[in-house]
Amino acid sequence: MRIMFLIALLAVGPVTADDLPKKSAIVQPIPELKLTNGTVFRNVTIIRYDKESVVLKSNAGLGPIGYNMIAEPVRSQMIAERDSAFIVLEEKARDDAAAEAKQQADAAKEAAKPIAYKGEIFIATKGGANVKLGDVTITAYSHKKDGDAAEFDLDSPPLATAQSDSEGRFVFQLIQRDLPALIIVRGSRLVFRNREFYEWRVSTAAFENPERVILSNSNLYGMTTRGE
Repeated sequence: MRIMFLIALLAVGPVTADDLPKKSAIVQPIPELKLTNGTVFRNVTIIRYDKESVVLKSNAGLGPIGYNMIAEPVRSQMIAERDSAFIVLEEKARDDAAAEAKQQADAAKEAAKPIAYKGEIFIATKGGANVKLGDVTITAYSHKKDGDAAEFDLDSPPLATAQSDSEGRFVFQLIQRDLPALIIVRGSRLVFRNREFYEWRVSTAAFENPERVILSNSNLYGMTTRGE
């Protein structure tokens, strides 16, 4: 957070009249401004406060004047208001840095938030029955960090694994920052003398509700049949 504050502070820069209180006497036009050398400026408007000088617009034109060249009591008044304005801007820079740090912390917390995915896996038969696939491994893989979000890294260790129960139900957890993930499932069942092999490859982005992940005929990736 200290680094962010220093960056914000560097961005403070000079103080303009807009940074000062609207009731400030200095914000108001100055009918006459005297310098220590006797020069008099009329119809003076403060354009900008810098650390060592003030930019003025007057009947003589536009330009910077060092505070040490301005006669009292206006010089002390200008310096006081300059210092006050810089303090306000420094406090704003500190507040902005704190707000940015909190925003980043909240984003990191949200990214680390676990999300539970709950679902079931089954095959709908031509007769209208739903055959639950139990003891099937559900595996989730991450997307490639340097590639398209649709490309997944199947060579790295899985993000999560789960096993379906006898009713085909399963539960696994993923971290928000790892999404989207690719769910891969391979299962089979015996149909008379043939064994049907099923495979699902579905992105978590396909499910609006993570607590209702349905893997069935409608989102099969592929199916093959082999005689027993």
